[in-house]
Amino acid sequence: MHISCLILITDVLFEVTAVPILKINLQKFQNRAARLFLDRDFSTPSAFLFSELKWMPFPDRVIYQKALQMYKTIHGGAPEFLSTPFTFTSEIHSRILRSTCPLQ
Repeated sequence: MHISCLILITDVLFEVTAVPILKINLQKFQNRAARLFLDRDFSTPSAFLFSELKWMPFPDRVIYQKALQMYKTIHGGAPEFLSTPFTFTSEIHSRILRSTCPLQ
C-alpha cells in the first residue's frame, strides 16, 4: 500500500471516530512508521522524525484538513453539496456596513 493512501485512510479513521483510544493508537502507529522509515530507535523524539519526513502529527493534520476544506468551501473550490448548507450575510441583506465601506 502506498504511504499517501495509508495516511488518507488513517486520516479518515481519525476524523470519523471520536474514540480517544483510537486517536492515541493512530498517533503511536504514525510514530512507529516514522521510526521504521528512517531506521531510528525509540530514543529519537517523534517531532524530529516528523520534521525530517515533512509529516504532521495526526491531530494537527486533521485540523489542517478541516481548515483547508472550509477555505475551499467558502471560496468556491469545493463541490456544491458542501457549499449549499452555508448562507453568506451578503446573500441575506444588502445593507452597506462600515466594515465593507472602502472609504475608511
